[in-house]
Amino acid sequence: MPITGHDWMIAGVSVAIGLVLGVILAKALGNAPGKARRMERQFEDLQDQHVRYQAQVSEHFMETSQIFKRLNEDYAAMYNHMAKGAQKLCEDDTLGKLMIMGSEESNRALRDADQSEDVAEMAVDTPRDYAPKSKPEEKGTLSEDYGFKLKDEDDTVKS
Repeated sequence: MPITGHDWMIAGVSVAIGLVLGVILAKALGNAPGKARRMERQFEDLQDQHVRYQAQVSEHFMETSQIFKRLNEDYAAMYNHMAKGAQKLCEDDTLGKLMIMGSEESNRALRDADQSEDVAEMAVDTPRDYAPKSKPEEKGTLSEDYGFKLKDEDDTVKS
């Protein structure tokens, strides 16, 4: 079969279409390495930000720990100062009443306040965040129904 002018035209158009598609494909694939490099840089930047954030969180909690340590030391110093002052300034019967009201650690701290020069080493009773009960059967202030009266109790009070 002889090659005609029509066959040459189809071949030429096919080559042109192939070249155009090749150029488009090359540009599309040529950007892929650039995109990959940008994504890698962005990923590294995010990793660096995360590492800095972790360091800031760690530093924050270390500082918080040091502040709480100083707070506890200051509390112990204040408590011991008050114990020594009570021992020096209160009358013996008032001091005795204070010792009865306090905990065993507080009693030991008051008795030993004048014997110990190292006040930071003394045992300290931590403050309580609730009010003590006057009767053992009474519900405490941390009880869920503290301060609420039941309907039956209201009826018996009115009768």
